[in-house]
Amino acid sequence: MSIWKTPVWLLLAFLLAAIAVISGGATFGISRYFFVNVDLFGLIFAAIIFVVAGILAWQMPPGLMQAVRSLNIAYIRPWHLAIIATILTILGTHFVYQDYAFSMDEWMTRLQAEIFSNRHLSGVVPQEWREYGRAMYHSFAAYDPLSGRVASDYRPGMAALYSAFDLVGLGLYTSSLVNGLAILLVAGVALQLWPGRRDIAMLAAFLVFSSQQALAAAMTSYAMSAHMCFNLLWLYLFLRNDWWGHIGAVLVGGATAALHQIHVHLFFAAPFFLLFLRPFRPGMLAFYGLSYAASHAMVYSWDWWSVNRYLSNSPPEARNLLERVLRIARLPSVNDILTVSANLVRFIAWQNLILVPMIAAAGRALVHDKWLRLLGASVLTSLLPYIFLMPDQGHGWGYRYLHGLIGPIALIAAYGGAKLLSAAKNDRNVIFLGMVAMASVFVMLPLRAWQIRGEVTPYFEATAFAGSQDADVVIVDSKRIFIGGDIGRNSAVALARPVQMRLTILSVAQIGKLCEDHSVVYLGPDQFPKEFGLRSFPVESGEDGAEYRQKIEVLNSAACQRN
Repeated sequence: MSIWKTPVWLLLAFLLAAIAVISGGATFGISRYFFVNVDLFGLIFAAIIFVVAGILAWQMPPGLMQAVRSLNIAYIRPWHLAIIATILTILGTHFVYQDYAFSMDEWMTRLQAEIFSNRHLSGVVPQEWREYGRAMYHSFAAYDPLSGRVASDYRPGMAALYSAFDLVGLGLYTSSLVNGLAILLVAGVALQLWPGRRDIAMLAAFLVFSSQQALAAAMTSYAMSAHMCFNLLWLYLFLRNDWWGHIGAVLVGGATAALHQIHVHLFFAAPFFLLFLRPFRPGMLAFYGLSYAASHAMVYSWDWWSVNRYLSNSPPEARNLLERVLRIARLPSVNDILTVSANLVRFIAWQNLILVPMIAAAGRALVHDKWLRLLGASVLTSLLPYIFLMPDQGHGWGYRYLHGLIGPIALIAAYGGAKLLSAAKNDRNVIFLGMVAMASVFVMLPLRAWQIRGEVTPYFEATAFAGSQDADVVIVDSKRIFIGGDIGRNSAVALARPVQMRLTILSVAQIGKLCEDHSVVYLGPDQFPKEFGLRSFPVESGEDGAEYRQKIEVLNSAACQRN
């Protein structure tokens, strides 16, 4: 009966995390919205799955139970799962995600990829629009009003990858393809760590394949699927332990650091460098140290190459890495700890529901197996930056900040799962785990697809509606509309009519000037069709509210309405 205890503890942990979120102040803003409106709904279904699977397993007649146990799935291979996942997520990109970049993180990939596809490092805003550029491009984009230069403020690796796939018309499926490759890689790494254990390799591949978070990210243009794939590729090359492998690992490590945020790969890889201490291999430490210093310096220089080198007489809006870190670094508060804890539970809830029982089964082996210890250390060190820098994530399906760790976590769980199944003396416990695993695929995955489509569709429709307006300028009410700042989109290469802007960034004077020179359409909560289902806020009193009302008065004036 010990297998049954872990799901009970898992549900209790999720309940406590929910209490922390709802009443304790953990998480905030967009992240809190998704926790309450998406993740908690998934918890209800997880609880139902555990209860129903438990009842069925305990009530199953011995004959039927033996027939289920005798099912042979040995013919399934990791490449089968990789192909299925790739097909599912390509279909999901169209029919669930609707080919849309839901969040600004995702849009930045496409913005920069378009710039790369046009053989530039940054876009240039035409002179007549430069004073409005900050309202045209999200704060996630670096922008200089004098030169008009605009580029993604993230590292450029994911955009470059997207642009490369787009050369053959596959840019939209970049995450889907690298997610499929990750399923193959995790099986390959498992065989490197535990030679001959195809059961562990197959379980690891299945856990990555059936991860709700992995499949969700594979429909997006987030860098997260690439992080998972590149981390596993780096580990596969590193574990070869020959010069070709280490040279490849250094190259992949630099590319991984360039994907999204520069710190992610370093915290993942750091524990594995301990292998160079026993036996002591100073040459390898120097090789990685010097190579990583050079590659990470190149990645760090992206801000200069893309925008800052054009800033001759004006103060740069783009911030360097040290300034960013100092701006957000702090000692964690109680709410920060609660937020990270809630996000960890959120991460678990978006994996196959058998993950936690399998990790629990691997617990004791951590003492004896050095690979499990290193994988566990990689997970722990990767979590550290988010406790001190960014405890909450904003948008995301599951806990995307730990997405690159799905592979190592699946490896730990697969080791425990193989141990659990080989030692199982109670057929009903095995049947229980099997039913939970299958329900995670055939119940939770469709549920997540339905949830994701429900959240994406209003903004997909709103963005299309804004772009269809017959006007020179569309001003979206980014104050009253929930996540309204993500609706308007502008190309950084070929600016098209209507030019879309965020209301909160424009001044009253700028709005007046726009109305004098151009035809302007204002899109607030009442202007978007009600059937879109966009959420809105009331206007608060105080200085912000007064300024907002002033802007609306100008937009409703005769000067703005004449066109």
